[in-house]
Amino acid sequence: MNFIDMRTVVLSLAATGFICALVIGLLYWHNRRRYAGLGLWLAAFSLQSAGMALILGRGSLPDAVSIGVANITGMAGLMLLYFGLNKFWDRACGKVLPAALFLIFSAVHFYFTFVDPSLPPRIVNLNAFIMLFYALCARAVYYGAPAGLRSMARFPAVVLGLFSLVGLIRAALAVLGHPAADFFRSGAVDTSLVFAFQLLVVALTFGLFLMVNRRILADARTDFEGRVEAERALHGALKVARLGTWSWDIKADRLSWSDQMYNIFGMNRDSFSGNLADVVARVIHPDDKVLVAAANLAVAENGLPKATEYRVLLPDGGVRWVYGEASELLTDREGRPSVLKGYAQDITVRKEAEERQRESAGRLELAVSSAGMGLWQWDIKADRRHFDERVCGLLGIDRKKFTGRAEEFYAAVHPEDAAALKAAMRHAVETDTLYHPEYRVVWPDGSVHYISSRGRLRRDEKGVPWLLDGLLWDITEKKTAEAAMQSAQRLESLGSLAGGIAHDFNNLLTGISANLSLLRDKLRTEVELPELVSEAEVACRAARNLARQLLTFSSGGEPQRKPLDLGNLVRESMEFSLRGSGARAEFSGGEGVFSLADRDQVFQAAQNLAMNAVQAMGGTGVVKVDTSALDLPNAAVPGLAAGRYAAVTVRDSGPGIPPQILDRIFEPYFSTKGTGRGLGLAVCRSIAVRHGGQIAVATGSGGSVFTMYLPLTEERPEVSNRLATPAANGAVRGRVLVMDDEEIVYKALARMLKELGYETEITTDGDMALAAWKAAREAGKPFDAAIMDLTISGGMGGVEAMRRLRELDPSARAIVSSGYSEDPVLASYRDYGFCGVLPKPFRVDDLIMALEELPAA
Repeated sequence: MNFIDMRTVVLSLAATGFICALVIGLLYWHNRRRYAGLGLWLAAFSLQSAGMALILGRGSLPDAVSIGVANITGMAGLMLLYFGLNKFWDRACGKVLPAALFLIFSAVHFYFTFVDPSLPPRIVNLNAFIMLFYALCARAVYYGAPAGLRSMARFPAVVLGLFSLVGLIRAALAVLGHPAADFFRSGAVDTSLVFAFQLLVVALTFGLFLMVNRRILADARTDFEGRVEAERALHGALKVARLGTWSWDIKADRLSWSDQMYNIFGMNRDSFSGNLADVVARVIHPDDKVLVAAANLAVAENGLPKATEYRVLLPDGGVRWVYGEASELLTDREGRPSVLKGYAQDITVRKEAEERQRESAGRLELAVSSAGMGLWQWDIKADRRHFDERVCGLLGIDRKKFTGRAEEFYAAVHPEDAAALKAAMRHAVETDTLYHPEYRVVWPDGSVHYISSRGRLRRDEKGVPWLLDGLLWDITEKKTAEAAMQSAQRLESLGSLAGGIAHDFNNLLTGISANLSLLRDKLRTEVELPELVSEAEVACRAARNLARQLLTFSSGGEPQRKPLDLGNLVRESMEFSLRGSGARAEFSGGEGVFSLADRDQVFQAAQNLAMNAVQAMGGTGVVKVDTSALDLPNAAVPGLAAGRYAAVTVRDSGPGIPPQILDRIFEPYFSTKGTGRGLGLAVCRSIAVRHGGQIAVATGSGGSVFTMYLPLTEERPEVSNRLATPAANGAVRGRVLVMDDEEIVYKALARMLKELGYETEITTDGDMALAAWKAAREAGKPFDAAIMDLTISGGMGGVEAMRRLRELDPSARAIVSSGYSEDPVLASYRDYGFCGVLPKPFRVDDLIMALEELPAA
């Protein structure tokens, strides 16, 4: 090879480099959008060819250009090739280290070219750079390729490795002392190496060209397989989605369908004519043919595709819903619609779901409206409220004027509840808990209504609260019922206390009243003392009435019912109550009106109604009282069933009852008079209810009307002509056994019985009473009767003692006595074996009557 001139070899290498650069340029031009890095390849080949061209100018160009710039240009091209190969395979590579190496080698080359010119070090430096970077390029092209594509990168990698080997050989020759002093005067070895370099450039160009084209084929194969898979997936997706595609040649009026279209329309390929009018006539539902025809005409005439929903008739008689939409409209050269493409989808399942949803929504609407509920929404982000018509009605808001602003809503909320309602809303939003407040609203007419609401929080796709919605309903009736129940519970609690107090009170009054009545009889000869004692008895009776009012609220409360002439009893009570006041009573009705009731309780109720009327009129005026029998239908009076009732109506001419306190007038201890205990009307209602009746009130500016309803009866009251008188001349009428644990009571009772001519024996509990009764029978001196206290502290009481006494002596006669005058035993004493009843406190006259009403032995 030494006969070939080195300049000729370099010229050939430069020409080859330019040709290879053109080849790489073609690769770049055709694949620049497909693969990255090809532009860097082109730059690399171009720079290396340019470097060779500059070397050819040696002698005519300055050494700085022909040596320094030429070699550095070639080195820069090699570095760009390294970057381009990495980028071609989308392989990340660091740029700092290669750039630093390039600068280092360039600096060394500059030094041995201009500072200390020396060919051998320059050759070693240049070829060391070539060896290093071509090795890096070989590694990049092979290992940068994906595992499945490395076979196509093997040839370029080998060529690049040979480039590195050439660089190694030239560097080694320079180190070993190659004799050449000038590049163009080198020996045969250098010429051979440069010629080998030229061949490697051609081989590298061929290898890169081949690698790119093989990658194009591989990518095309991958794309094809991907398209096939995509087609397969699309076909499956269309099948699952029940979606088909179609194409309509408008001019030829020919339809082309995908496979799924035949399934959607229930047709087979053999029966499909491809004619649009035929398809419409055969399968479109008669009610939808006009719609489909209009949509087709709009496309054909105006090029305006329109999405439509229509029904198709299946061969088996079924109906299927289809959604059709055009996706692409093609026009001819004149701009007229030519081909329309689109798709159709079976939406039967969706339509059926929508129908079920409509039915469900209808049922929900019916349920919500039947329950008196309304639907509301609060858009948290916009701070706007959306209320349906029922919600506006329940809140007292004019829906036509309501814009959803917060101040409009809170204007309807009771001022005392607004702050708590706002806090409840904030709590629901901040903690994502159930929103369930109760609050009051004030209607434009001033009426107050209770509202209960229930809602839930909804969040957007980012988890931010955006909506609070729910139901709302009126609970005014519920709140009224709860208030009534609470009032009843307060009455029950008060009754428990009142019962105990009144029981002890009655025991004390029994001793006082009994002894006073005896004292009165003993002192009849004195002029003033009987009057004083009588006044004391009156005070005792007043105290007894107070105790009975307290007992009205105690547990149990069964009245001691007897037939009463209601007209006479009401007249007697009213006249007694109005005596000494500035008011008078006018009576009407009352003839033949009877009720099975407790005389004392009804007397007390009528008395309380009279006093209430007098106080309402300021102490003067006319109280109109009417007693009548009524047939009431169901729900005519709240709390009363249909039936016949006796009605006692008391009308006053006072100023009426203020509306704000009307609901409280029957509460115990509620009074607007400034005096009294506030028990009167509460006692009236309690008495009426315990008798199976009710009390109602109507009021206005002209006065108030109270009506007490009691069950009507046909039974007439018994008339007794017996006189209650003490025994004459100390005659002994019989023997009576007394059972009571209160000393003041049994001593007073013993004195009364002695005054009436009875011998007595005192016992303090049931065991003692049974023993005494048994001993008296065995001694031949049996008791004629027994008077037993119902309640014995720490011992056997009257009920158990009476049961055992009946077992001991079935003919025994006993009277039950108790300070709990409302106890059910007193009302139904015969059911417990007793023959009579004697409520505490009692007088001598009461005792005589109880003894005389005993059945004959």
